[in-house]
Amino acid sequence: MPRHSLALVTALACTAILVGGRAEAAPILSPFSVVSNSGGTFCGGTDCSVERTIDQSGLSAGFTSGVTDFDAYLAGNPTHTLSFFDTEWFSADQHPTATVVYDLGNSYSITRLAFWNEETNGVLNFSVSACGNDPTCGAAVALGLFVPTDNPSGFDYRADVFNIADAVTRYVRFDFTDNPAGDSTAQWIAVGELAFEATPAANAVPEPASLLLLGTGMALAAKRARSRRQKI
Repeated sequence: MPRHSLALVTALACTAILVGGRAEAAPILSPFSVVSNSGGTFCGGTDCSVERTIDQSGLSAGFTSGVTDFDAYLAGNPTHTLSFFDTEWFSADQHPTATVVYDLGNSYSITRLAFWNEETNGVLNFSVSACGNDPTCGAAVALGLFVPTDNPSGFDYRADVFNIADAVTRYVRFDFTDNPAGDSTAQWIAVGELAFEATPAANAVPEPASLLLLGTGMALAAKRARSRRQKI
């Protein structure tokens, strides 16, 4: 096969892979572990520890982390129980703000977040940052600031789904701020569960610069092919 034809076929094949990759369903992923938590825990032991936010405790329907389709799972409107014992995280008293760093267990491309905001206290707002492969988050990149639903007390609650700035990262930092006004006079915050829409980093869609480079290569290959045909 002529060199220019091979280049064109290769470029078109790459494009087909990219388009096909974007059409594939993306799984829902629970963080693998908690690296740090500045907010502490209100209850003793593991009764309401921050690990409750990533173990699916309290959800009306479970999912297989890294396998179950994100959209398909959320379409079922899974709720979180209002019962706090062994299902929700409450920060320590006098800790109305907290920074929590999660380890996804590997590098993933994250695009959306499902967040179950506890119904009695909850959080007023929170920011999400990507920390790359640095568990200390020394050079975190902001992915967005979000205001979750102030869920009514006395009822199981559903997830908010937020679009976050796309990032490839292993560690993710959450900065939680206060509980919604009027929910409680207690000086703590609470979260039910959180999970990401994520794909392994090896399958991540290239950054715009990479896509531009690919497009330029395809254009050059097509131009050479036209030039070759004109000479024949």
